[in-house]
Amino acid sequence: MLFEGLCIGAIGIPIGVMVGIGSIGLAIPIVAGNFGNILKSTVPLTLSASVPAIIAAAAVSLVTILISAYIPARKAANTPVMESIRQTNEVKIESNAVKTSKFAQRIYGLEGTLALKNFKRNKKRYRSIVLSLVLSVVLFVSGSAFGTTLKQLSEQYVMDFDNDILFTIQNMDDSEMFPLYNKLKTADGVYESSYQAVFAYSCAVKASDFSDRYREYAGYAALDETVYLPMDIQFIEDSEYLHFIKELGLSTEEYTGQDAKMLAVAKAQNANDTKDGKSGLIDMFASRSMTFSIAPEIDNKPLMGQGQSINITFVDTYPVDPPPKQSSEQNSCVFMVVASYSLKEKFETPDTHADIGLSFLSKNPSQSVAEMEAMIQGAGITSAYTLYNVYEIVEQYRSMRRYLSRYFSPTKSLKIKTPLAFEIGDLRF
Repeated sequence: MLFEGLCIGAIGIPIGVMVGIGSIGLAIPIVAGNFGNILKSTVPLTLSASVPAIIAAAAVSLVTILISAYIPARKAANTPVMESIRQTNEVKIESNAVKTSKFAQRIYGLEGTLALKNFKRNKKRYRSIVLSLVLSVVLFVSGSAFGTTLKQLSEQYVMDFDNDILFTIQNMDDSEMFPLYNKLKTADGVYESSYQAVFAYSCAVKASDFSDRYREYAGYAALDETVYLPMDIQFIEDSEYLHFIKELGLSTEEYTGQDAKMLAVAKAQNANDTKDGKSGLIDMFASRSMTFSIAPEIDNKPLMGQGQSINITFVDTYPVDPPPKQSSEQNSCVFMVVASYSLKEKFETPDTHADIGLSFLSKNPSQSVAEMEAMIQGAGITSAYTLYNVYEIVEQYRSMRRYLSRYFSPTKSLKIKTPLAFEIGDLRF
């Protein structure tokens, strides 16, 4: 038996070492790209075989084989031949020791009675089985809890982007922005592009104008209290705005022009409020159409002396994602007015803070970003700007989710386009 163990080890150990190293060598190129996206490291993921480690693994395997062969061999060598033939050592327990009561037979049934007799026959095996069941239950509960947590995270973090590349800059004049935009959209691989500007404004709101759910959430007790609420005005391309109005089934005559009504999204997110199946999204205002007095906002202070009045109709979504805010503060409320770019001059003042966003769809985002960097440097842009490779950021996020939830079924969730804050590496949206 020892000789057979040596033969098995001499054949199996080399085969196991070669198959193990070969399998890892085949798997590394497959996962290296995804790990590179997650870790954002330039260090390559390669296979390195350690000779001392292989020798140690082979020695441990050989010792295990020899011990496994030696124990039954010694037992067999110490057993007389006639005793082995008669198999007198196979049964070492009296029949009364495994006897079960009729009450137990009625409760457990035939299968349970046989299992109970088997436990009584060999208590060591009984303890091993109980321990195995306990570990199995613990692993099952732990795995189920982990899977439930991943599904909840998948439902909370739903990312939806309208572009592959995003260029953002603050307070750039149209005379400088449009020539740069026309140049960037000629980058190799770019097949669609758009531009927008977002102004920081503030509006005066009576607490009585808020919805009951939002007033309870925000803690406004006095109905006559005046609140200066921060808001953003997003100016998008005229064609995109007209398409958005038609999608909503609204009148173009009523929502276009210098004195036309404007569209807005006003939502608050409360994780503890899941009424109506809206995943914690609360309408901030009680009415679907209201008139507001608004003014530019500087350093979180409204300049009411430069204010004007607008009529707003509230909707549930907006057509184009706004540029990411540079502020690190997280806001659970979204109050954003959507307007045509032709109205930008009407709301622009010397004190207005503007975020400019140029977005692009590309067949090869990495190549396009590299080319755009050269164009921006050649244009002599001196203001601080950011050029995001959104496609790469999303791939990093998807890679992390894929590695975490590959063993759990994906969940379907209702996509509601509202701004979310998340961080990947040094980038924050």
